[in-house]
Amino acid sequence: PRLLGFTREQLLSRPIMDFVVAEDIASTRDAVQAMASGPGLSAFINRYRCADGGVRWLGWNALRAEDGTIFATARDVTEQTLSAQSEALMRRVLESSPAVLWRWLPEAGWPAEFVTENVAQWGFAPADFTSRRVNYADLLHPSAVAAYLAALEQSDRSGDDHFEFVYRLRTADGRWAWVDERTAIVRHPDGSVNYRQGVTLDVSVREEAREALLQRDRFFELSPDLFAIITRDGHYLQVNRAFTTLLGYSAEELR
Repeated sequence: PRLLGFTREQLLSRPIMDFVVAEDIASTRDAVQAMASGPGLSAFINRYRCADGGVRWLGWNALRAEDGTIFATARDVTEQTLSAQSEALMRRVLESSPAVLWRWLPEAGWPAEFVTENVAQWGFAPADFTSRRVNYADLLHPSAVAAYLAALEQSDRSGDDHFEFVYRLRTADGRWAWVDERTAIVRHPDGSVNYRQGVTLDVSVREEAREALLQRDRFFELSPDLFAIITRDGHYLQVNRAFTTLLGYSAEELR
């Protein structure tokens, strides 16, 4: 009575189903019927309405006596149930997101203790990493390894709790994907690294577009031909090096 807020008299004067949340009535009836015809001991969870309008999750254990009488005990499992639901929801959100969640151990090769299922976007399964068939360090592009290690070591030395880096990662089919890593570093009380937990987001489209712009700018600037960008009203907006060299004007003078 104290948990739900009803008096003993209120509970005893009304049918059980009057206190069960409407959405759980059918499953509660099924559980009671199974108890009446099945094994002597049963367990199930349902939601009960409280006198103040709230709802509590109850975990039931029930025993049916030989004469059909049911003896039941319940405990409040609201916090555990809501926590499990929140975790399940978070997992569903993560799995439908392009961001892959990792937990790396501070060991050689950076083995992954945990990774979400959506690592499949790069052709891998979580078991490839958790079984250590694949070590994360082996997937980094060779040109990124030295800079990545240096940045990681700097975080360790400075005691930083966050780490960010953009680099290329080899996928299962051998292509290279650009990823943006954002990681929290969890430490032991003595400051040593316990594990790193973070997300990697595929930013290949962004980085390839950026690289294309850089290539265009390099071609524009270094070409031996004269290149210029002119506004609608007939003013130079940008000129390349060959243009200024041939005419003898600086870019500022031409603008």
